[in-house]
Amino acid sequence: MLQLQQHNYHPKPDHLRQQFLYRELFNKECLLLYASAWDHHTSDLGDHVGCLETLIQAFKSIEHILGIAKTKEDVVRMFPLTFDNWRWRYSPGAEAFARKIWHTAWK
Repeated sequence: MLQLQQHNYHPKPDHLRQQFLYRELFNKECLLLYASAWDHHTSDLGDHVGCLETLIQAFKSIEHILGIAKTKEDVVRMFPLTFDNWRWRYSPGAEAFARKIWHTAWK
């Protein structure tokens, strides 16, 4: 009998970082809940580490980019336009919107 392998990728690192930031900003504990027809999982921060360091590095990178860029168009031109991420498929109109911004920046 063929058994379907269930892949459980929880908790997701970006969700943990968001949970960490929420906890630190609002001084409230929170719990992540993943639920679907085939899977469910709950997660608190527990012993997950590294969230603060990752967020600080991301903020430093953003500050660096903003220090180089003179305009918002400069920021757009720093990144290639790709739609490889699956999230684009679930955002109707987002791809056309991004293409317009990107092409306008390169005029």
